[in-house]
Amino acid sequence: MTSAVGGGASIYASLNNNEILQEVVTKTISLKATFRQQILSKFLDIYVPASSVDRPQEPKEHNTWLSLLLRLPLLPCALETAIIAISATKLGRLHENHALVQEGWRIYGQGLWELQKALWDAELMYKDETLAACMALSMYEVIECPTKTRKAWLTHMNGCAKLVELRGVKSYTSGFGHQLFLTFRKNEIIHMLGQHRSTYLSNPEWMEIPWKYYSKSPLHQLLDLMAVFSNILAQAFQMDGLESTDLLDPILTAIDSGFKIDAKLQQWYKELQGRSLGMLYWPMLSVVENPTDDPELGKVFPVAFHFSNLVTAETCLLYWTTQIMLWSGLSFLYGLLATIEMEEDAFGHLVNSNKYTCLKHKTSSDNCGSKNETDTPRSIKFDMRHLPPLEHRLDLVSPARNICQSVEYCMQDKMREVGLAVTSFPLRTVTDVLKDYPDCHREVLWARAVLERANYKSFRLLKYYGTDA
Repeated sequence: MTSAVGGGASIYASLNNNEILQEVVTKTISLKATFRQQILSKFLDIYVPASSVDRPQEPKEHNTWLSLLLRLPLLPCALETAIIAISATKLGRLHENHALVQEGWRIYGQGLWELQKALWDAELMYKDETLAACMALSMYEVIECPTKTRKAWLTHMNGCAKLVELRGVKSYTSGFGHQLFLTFRKNEIIHMLGQHRSTYLSNPEWMEIPWKYYSKSPLHQLLDLMAVFSNILAQAFQMDGLESTDLLDPILTAIDSGFKIDAKLQQWYKELQGRSLGMLYWPMLSVVENPTDDPELGKVFPVAFHFSNLVTAETCLLYWTTQIMLWSGLSFLYGLLATIEMEEDAFGHLVNSNKYTCLKHKTSSDNCGSKNETDTPRSIKFDMRHLPPLEHRLDLVSPARNICQSVEYCMQDKMREVGLAVTSFPLRTVTDVLKDYPDCHREVLWARAVLERANYKSFRLLKYYGTDA
């Protein structure tokens, strides 16, 4: 393995060729504080909104833990190499410097080795800086994705999740550890939702102890609900392969849990509105062009939503995204439930139990379902009148359009690449949902164009996100 010293010299030469850094340094550059802070500062200039870098002590959601590294004079080798790798690669892509990108790839390889050594060391394994190195290397995969598959990124995500859990929940109550946890938590919950998997982050201690000395922001209150919802999704997807006779109980359980989460989401949103000094968002004419705009049909979204800050925008985006996923899930379960046939006695036992609070009223077995005249007399279908109507929850298009109309605000130059990052998961959800709506063909093309022109360029993993793991 080539030494990090030579890597630092190569990177600095590439940076000077692009006139990024003009300072004169010694011929032998090591990956130490001065050089690392210079290249990290340049990276943050294009990645993090300016206020997060200028005032890193402020408790802002987008005060990324990377900004805090500017204040640390010394870092372990694993974290230092990881930081150099992501910074050099991003700057290389920005300035179309292939040599710098390749040098970042080489340093990334060294970072993997340094991380492995740290994980083998009993004293280093559970340090904040080792977790930070793991998160930084995962970030490299999001930015560069050199193998054109999500396998390495998934490995990093799974490794981070396991390391966070092994360190124990009390490791995240203050300082750098708390800031790392806030970033990891958001990324992990979004990842688990996308994978339809449950997460230990929904356990009460993981939703309470890290905030022992902090107040929980509305965004992280929403993430609490999203973590619980990820467990519901995981249970729902476990139904695949079950016989129809075994489906009624898990379907009703999932519907029951879904309505409870929906009620909590609505209450959370009312409280969010109550905290706001003014409107959460307001309409303004769109000024950004999109390839799907048409001279005759006009712009797909002539009106864009604006927010008081990027944190509020991201919070609303995740709220609407969760609505879409929850409501589409409930709609699917309703459709599945309407097709189930079972013996009348089995229906009566489940429907008349006190297990499902979503049922509008309890019934006798004589009217818990409708007789199927073509089958045996004891075969019935579930009477959907026992469940509350979905009503506005059938409208997935409205929250999807809200997401699209919020993208322009997030993609302003001053929001930098963090602004792009917060739109990725919501936009991918929009394209997945609206593709089944023929009347929303232009909206789907619009969202895909945004992902292609902005997100895919800055976060190359998104190109390959759907590939097999």
